[in-house]
Order: sequence, then C-alpha cells, then structure tokens
Amino acid sequence: MKDNKEQATLADMHADGVRFNERVLEAKRSQRKKVKNTEGSKKQHG
Repeated sequence: MKDNKEQATLADMHADGVRFNERVLEAKRSQRKKVKNTEGSKKQHG
C-alpha cells in the first residue's frame, strides 16, 4: 500500500511538474526583466 501511494504521488508530481515547468518558465521570464534592474543583488542571492 505504501509503495502504491508513493508511486501515485510520484506520478502526480511528475504530471504537475510538467505544468509547473511552464509556470516556472513564465516566472523566470518575469524575473529576468527585474534582474536587469537589480542584477548585482540577484547574483549575490544566487
């Protein structure tokens, strides 16, 4: 049962990850625009 639950979670995370990736890309694009204004601060933060 535990394995089954873990597998379902992993599959769910994988499917969600694909959707999340699209959002992440959009967020990164937005961040990139802001990074131009605060490149030094962002680079130090990592």
